[in-house]
Amino acid sequence: ARDMILRALRSHEGEPDAAAVDRAIDATAAFIETVTQRVPAESGAARTLLEDATRHLQQARDQRQQQRLRAALAETRVARNLALRAERLATGRRF
Repeated sequence: ARDMILRALRSHEGEPDAAAVDRAIDATAAFIETVTQRVPAESGAARTLLEDATRHLQQARDQRQQQRLRAALAETRVARNLALRAERLATGRRF
């Protein structure tokens, strides 16, 4: 899922198209869901990061509805990075 998100984000030098934004949003949502399943409930800091990721994903969806495609992609990037940080924090993996 992470690779799909990165490909979608990198494929746009100019204004992104709606289909690519939709794919990035869907892939980000799937990635957040996967990470959520991996992070233990007692991992408070990681859970907080996931909550923030979910908020940014919702902002991406809102931006998409308003046809602000570049902003929507930016929000998916923030959401993905927060989820990645949560996963690394919970599993102890380093960057």
